[in-house]
Amino acid sequence: MSQFITLANFLLFAGVRTAPGLFESFGFDRSRPAFIAFVLFQYLVSPVDEVIGLFTNIVSRRFEYQADGFAVQQGKGIELKEALLKLEETNKASLSVDPLYSAYHHSHPHITERLAAIDAALKKGQ
Repeated sequence: MSQFITLANFLLFAGVRTAPGLFESFGFDRSRPAFIAFVLFQYLVSPVDEVIGLFTNIVSRRFEYQADGFAVQQGKGIELKEALLKLEETNKASLSVDPLYSAYHHSHPHITERLAAIDAALKKGQ
């Protein structure tokens, strides 16, 4: 996925670099400096990059929940909870994270969200 995004960025940059109308609209009639092309590209692609980042976070978080569900199905739910709590203790992360902030900025669900999902899967399996 990241390789596709990188390729798309290079192709979009090539399009910006060779777009004469874009440079003319910013007062560059004859020359097309690479630095200016890069700056314009950053301005144009940053909103798209935010949407792509949100999408990749959603996909990554979904995969993480699926992996946790698989561990519960294999009978390792309790062990997974214990391992997550040990990791949390080692990392000393905050236990109070806003769910929307976490969903937008973090590629993995917060430990409280994961523990709740594991508990729900354990109750469902019993």
